[in-house]
Amino acid sequence: MLFNHEGRPVPQVSFRIVTAVGWYELSTADFFEHKTVVAFAVPGAFTCPHSLGRTHTFLNNYQTED
Repeated sequence: MLFNHEGRPVPQVSFRIVTAVGWYELSTADFFEHKTVVAFAVPGAFTCPHSLGRTHTFLNNYQTED
């Protein structure tokens, strides 16, 4: 069953990101501040060995609103 989590805050965690000068920690508070977050998952068909063909179709049909 899917649950609607609209309006709930993003959990507070830190991402460890590697850069040219070493590791950097970025918190979700810093990353998502003043932004709207939409989280979704894609089916297993987007994993290898199917990813090249399926991702291409997904990207061709992807639309954004500016």
